[in-house]
Amino acid sequence: MAARNDVLDDGHLMCRIAAGDRVAFQDVYERYVDLVYSMALKVVRDPTVAEDIVQDVSLRLWQRADM
Repeated sequence: MAARNDVLDDGHLMCRIAAGDRVAFQDVYERYVDLVYSMALKVVRDPTVAEDIVQDVSLRLWQRADM
């Protein structure tokens, strides 16, 4: 299944997230979760810590999208 916002750029999605759009947040999360996890895992070399990093990055994205 293709993501609903494949044609939307990240900037547009970030504006929607800043406005509290949970669907846009989910789309960005799904777009980048694998990349964030794999990068974190390469750095920390611990799957549990890498998952924590993904959670932290996701939370910061939601809380600070308007910055």
